[in-house]
Amino acid sequence: VEERWTDHLQGLTGQGKSTFITALLPSVLVNGQTVRTNTTLSYAPELDYYSGGGTQNRINQNLNATSQITLVAERLFLDLRGFAAMQPVSPGYGPAGTVAVARQDETQTMSFSAHPYLRQHFGDFGTAELGAMVSRTSQDGLAANQLTGGSAQTPSGLTANGQNFLSEQEYFSLTSGPDFGRTSAGLSISASQNTGSGVMNNAHRDEAVLNLGYAITRN
Repeated sequence: VEERWTDHLQGLTGQGKSTFITALLPSVLVNGQTVRTNTTLSYAPELDYYSGGGTQNRINQNLNATSQITLVAERLFLDLRGFAAMQPVSPGYGPAGTVAVARQDETQTMSFSAHPYLRQHFGDFGTAELGAMVSRTSQDGLAANQLTGGSAQTPSGLTANGQNFLSEQEYFSLTSGPDFGRTSAGLSISASQNTGSGVMNNAHRDEAVLNLGYAITRN
């Protein structure tokens, strides 16, 4: 439990306001390992109660979770990830929890993804990887600074309800091995598509990258 005080919590009218903030900060950390899994989950929600304004009361979700699963030994894998954080919208603020930010100037970001991939080693010749990733991202309350009132829009024209989108990516990569001596090569080809609301709707990206290297000396 943490008690805070600020003399300048800003509201919709742009007027600074004095208030006490009572914060409840529970957290749980889980680590688990088996022969085929490696999982870490850190969940730390923050419950804020404002004595000077009930409309500012909130629950901030903070999550960082990863799980690496081996489906077929040395061949087929699955990565699962989850992320959540409350972030200030306006620039110039420190990380969440270090300053008192008005509720209308914050956005809750949440993202979850699944990433299956197949990896094949060709001896000392090289390694190939084929995979796909599906992720869901939401940003609630995303808006420009509303401290002066009026309609809330970000510079890109988003309204205050934020954005939600689904992202899909497919990729293939090939990297050289010791057979090539001092020469190294890596080829990566990927395509991604996004659907949903906000600026990411109908966005896509196709990319091919070739990296070549040569070790001038052994060191």
